[in-house]
Amino acid sequence: MIDGAKIDEYLREVIAKGDKGSNLLAGICGPTLRNPRYVQVVREGMNGIAVLAGLPKDYRVVVHSAGGDPQISNPEIYAKSLVHNLVRGAEEIGAMPIAFTNVIDAGKIDLGEIETIGKALAESANRHNLAIMNGELAGLGDRVTGYANVSGTMVSLVHCNRGVPNEAYGVRYATFNHEGRLVFMNSDGVGTKIEITAERGGKPGLSLSDSIAMKVDDAIKWGAEVKVVSDVVETRGVGSGMIKELDGIASVLGDSLGFEYILQQERVGTRIRGYKEGIPTLNISGTAVSLIDEKTLKDLPKPSAGEFLVAIRGKPNPRSNGITDKRRIMVELFGPNWHETS
Repeated sequence: MIDGAKIDEYLREVIAKGDKGSNLLAGICGPTLRNPRYVQVVREGMNGIAVLAGLPKDYRVVVHSAGGDPQISNPEIYAKSLVHNLVRGAEEIGAMPIAFTNVIDAGKIDLGEIETIGKALAESANRHNLAIMNGELAGLGDRVTGYANVSGTMVSLVHCNRGVPNEAYGVRYATFNHEGRLVFMNSDGVGTKIEITAERGGKPGLSLSDSIAMKVDDAIKWGAEVKVVSDVVETRGVGSGMIKELDGIASVLGDSLGFEYILQQERVGTRIRGYKEGIPTLNISGTAVSLIDEKTLKDLPKPSAGEFLVAIRGKPNPRSNGITDKRRIMVELFGPNWHETS
């Protein structure tokens, strides 16, 4: 039997506040789009899209990710540390940072805290003449021990004559040729589904597939060609063996899908928790960086009368959305160790 009251609570507390939070962040961070000269809004309104356009032909795009300093508890200073880390990562390899995305994984959607973080990000972006191109706000409940964890992905430019390492100073990098096309960035993450796949199921690699799917299925709605997916892997108590395993899986996934997939580990310690104490814990989120043709954007496919929708059914596998209620129901029905029941 469907519990209407709980559905209403979910809509009110998660979706409604999440929408308000996203709108609040958009209002705070939107003005930063004026900072670099390369930002262009190619579609306006609620379904608008901002891209990087007119990038110099003799420069390549560099992508890397980072998290805020996990030792900082003050939300404002913590958010600013993310931008500092992103800028430093670009400058250390001689790249020119121009724009970034952010992911805010919150324990609960608190508009006051979101405003504090948003203003800190925008202030730092203005200081460095950067645009905040996109972002993601997610409520992860008790998997986040403080208010929120913040990570981000930077797009920078480097001259074609300059080499870029795959890794330097503990930071992973990926590069590609922009081909004179528009550069688009969109962010998302696995959310609390990682508890089921990685912690209870013992298959952390499945979470990488989930993470890619969450970002790529948004990118293709714009006719985008994904060039790089860069994820931040927040860890607590995770050994080097698991990280090496994830790196290998990411490389295979990227090769099979036709883009580069890089992971940036951030040891966040007690900022995240698993379903029980003492187990290795992960949180994965990041950004897809894509190329789009302006002509394609102006003439995106639209459904028309007489056309058909074809659905291809595979093995049951929920998206990385709405998992919090699924986790709660399993515990209520089968106990805290439900994955060990027949």
